[in-house]
Amino acid sequence: MLAVVFCVVRLVTVEAGRRSLWEWDDSNAMFYRDARKHFMDTMDGNQFRSFNQSMQSQRYSSGSTRVDKTKEQVMKEQKIEASEIVYNYARASNTRSSVEISASKGNGAKIKYQNLGQRMRDEAPTTAKQLTALTENMYLGRYHIWAEREDHPTSDPDAEFEIVNKVEKVTLQETK
Repeated sequence: MLAVVFCVVRLVTVEAGRRSLWEWDDSNAMFYRDARKHFMDTMDGNQFRSFNQSMQSQRYSSGSTRVDKTKEQVMKEQKIEASEIVYNYARASNTRSSVEISASKGNGAKIKYQNLGQRMRDEAPTTAKQLTALTENMYLGRYHIWAEREDHPTSDPDAEFEIVNKVEKVTLQETK
């Protein structure tokens, strides 16, 4: 049916200017593969083709804006770009995951989340409709998800979670 392409980190040297670009790492390839599985059930053929073309275009971008950046910077940008493509197509096709969220210190924590692109743009996080333990219907994407009690974070606000399956379980480790 549909072939899944797995990628590994690969350094590509471009002779013009001797700059280096990095292609997708395994985490982006797996994220793309898992999102595709979910989208197959929710998108029509045109949406699905458009999504695949967008992801492939991002994957093989020439990197003209990536000159003079470290491998880590490029990998972070690619991770955010891939997440944004999945999130935008999920919104357009109303593809959501049922995310069961709990906190290690028990019920009663307020949950906040934002996708990687929203964090990069300094957009306000979304507050879940209920306190823990809860189920939140979220668009596919990569998210920062954290718990708060008395308006202070009690879990790592920078922890990242991939939301790509029909049902996901997230347990936030509270330390404070």
